[in-house]
Amino acid sequence: MDDEDRTIDLPLDESLAVSFSAARNENQNLSYGVGASVLINGDASVDQTAQGVRFAGDFSPNLAVVIGGSIQWRF
Repeated sequence: MDDEDRTIDLPLDESLAVSFSAARNENQNLSYGVGASVLINGDASVDQTAQGVRFAGDFSPNLAVVIGGSIQWRF
């Protein structure tokens, strides 16, 4: 992302996402699944003025890990 388009609410210059999931039908009545995502956001420098206030700084990279699962029981 170009510096002039970067905003203070999302100060990153690159993003990488890796996800995986698996599901299984155990039998006719039960199925379940799990999944996970890893989001890596790159560092960025911000130097902007918005509504007369200057925002400037260097932001470190961020890492987010999201894990989820589901179970379905049919009766």
